[in-house]
Amino acid sequence: MTMASRKRKNTQDVEEEEPVTKIKKNLTKTEKTKKSKKGASGFQKKDNASKKKPNWTEFKKKKKELRKTRKEQKCSVFDLTEKSKKLWERVRRNDCPAEQRQKLTAEIHKLLKNNLQKVVYSHDLSRVVQWLLKIGTPDIRAEVIEELTPHMPVMLQSKYACFCVNRMLKYGSHDSRKAIVRSLHGHVVKLASHSVAAPILENIYSTWTSAVEKSQLRLEFYGDMYKQDKEQDIHCLDDIFKKTPAMRDATLSAVKANMSRILDKKLTNSSLFQTVLCEYLKHCSKEDREEVLQQIQNSILDFKSSKDGAHVAVMCIWHSSNKVKKQITKSLKGHMVEVATSEYGHLILLALFDTVDDTVLLKKTLMPELLGDLLSIASNEYGRKVILYLVAHRDPMYFHPAEVEMLKNGATLSNSKKDEGVRTSELLDSVSDPLLESITGDTSSWISNSSIGMVTLAVLKSGKGRHLLKCYEAIADYVTDVTKRIEESGKEYLPVEHSGIHMLLKKLIHHDKERNGPEHETFSFVLASRLTESILESWIPYNRGCFLLVALLESTIDSAVIETRNKVELLENTIKEQKFVGAQILLKKIDHKSDKKDEHKMVGVDRS
Repeated sequence: MTMASRKRKNTQDVEEEEPVTKIKKNLTKTEKTKKSKKGASGFQKKDNASKKKPNWTEFKKKKKELRKTRKEQKCSVFDLTEKSKKLWERVRRNDCPAEQRQKLTAEIHKLLKNNLQKVVYSHDLSRVVQWLLKIGTPDIRAEVIEELTPHMPVMLQSKYACFCVNRMLKYGSHDSRKAIVRSLHGHVVKLASHSVAAPILENIYSTWTSAVEKSQLRLEFYGDMYKQDKEQDIHCLDDIFKKTPAMRDATLSAVKANMSRILDKKLTNSSLFQTVLCEYLKHCSKEDREEVLQQIQNSILDFKSSKDGAHVAVMCIWHSSNKVKKQITKSLKGHMVEVATSEYGHLILLALFDTVDDTVLLKKTLMPELLGDLLSIASNEYGRKVILYLVAHRDPMYFHPAEVEMLKNGATLSNSKKDEGVRTSELLDSVSDPLLESITGDTSSWISNSSIGMVTLAVLKSGKGRHLLKCYEAIADYVTDVTKRIEESGKEYLPVEHSGIHMLLKKLIHHDKERNGPEHETFSFVLASRLTESILESWIPYNRGCFLLVALLESTIDSAVIETRNKVELLENTIKEQKFVGAQILLKKIDHKSDKKDEHKMVGVDRS
């Protein structure tokens, strides 16, 4: 056998034995693993039994001590703060006597004096400082404010110290407030663009500053040169442009940069920012204005709280595309009553009514909220303007000429394509019938208040159809109900004797001559048809009751005049018994043989 053949044979033998060996080795490993697991589980049980439960009380105690040690290392006045907090816990209790409270307050101030600027930024010590300002003596307050005033810009940016600033303003003296405002010079733009400081700065600006101080704070938005150098003769951008015309572009560029810092952080709910922005929009280029308006179109609600803010919002509506106007309209959904009753925010709605072509969108989005709470809106001074703008569009009887002129000029700037008369008519149709139904359902509330009665009169003048006739009937029924009484200023009045209702009824009777349609649909006819002998007997003893009958006799509605005359003539003797002017004029009206010259003499007599 050759060497080569032997090698081949040995190799085959090895290959045949190898699988058997591998199996034996694997079996051996499996057995060892089982034994080891069994042994391990057995030892684990013994170890678990030998282990003790951890002492959590001891662990928490050590953790507390460690935390205290770290605070001591970090804070150089740790002991003083701990003592002051313990004293404060006694002071803030309701059962702490007044004398002891004063004594403890003085002791706390003594501990923290000259270290207030170190502790005021922590959440617990800032509360202690607030209590010092609230219940401390005037001397303690003055010392605390004097010590903290130089650190005012930093405190305003602190999450906890900013509350101390509000306390300093509330409880400080007039001079200390002036010092606080002066300490902000040079930091106004930075604070206005800080999320924590911006609301406090707005409170300072709107509540605690004079007109001169307001202008000084605004100056810093006009450029870095005005941060510390406050020129007394400059109050707005117009003053800068008059004094230094060459600085116009540089100033506008600085204002835009400062505005952008605030707009980027969406801190637009500030009257300081809104005033500067309003000035800027009046002087900047068309491209810059469009850029700024595009940034604020999604936050229109933030601009309803100030006069300048409302003008900015109105300008945004005037210069926006129809698509943006729809977005603004939708953003007001859910806030209609809030905006309508706002002193300045209601102008936003008036601008929308003037410029939005899609009246269907207005009806679906805004009108349901407006019509859902009509009486409360009509009870508000500014809510009444919203209703009046819909039913008596720009009527000088209800709106100031300057306001009408502003809205009219603004509407011409809009890209609206729909005819103004068509838009006004469509909006009126959407609110007229619901308003008339509301008056019919709650007549007393709509006519017994003089201010709301003005809105009622406008609604009735613009109304039409069966809803108007039902409303006339409801008012006539209320006025002729002799059991009704109106309480005002501690007195009770018959409806016909009430000054506001009397004026409303006279104006409705006078308006009948302008109404086209059958006589039976006029208020004069409806009221005259309700008159009975008992009603006339209750009216005649009152001066205003007689003058209302005179108004019916002077009406242009023939059927109402004839019916009133026939009923009043039956009570001629009762009228003669009355001595006031209204009864004398009424008597002359029903006396066919009276001298016309005497009647003309009475025309100039006050009939109210």
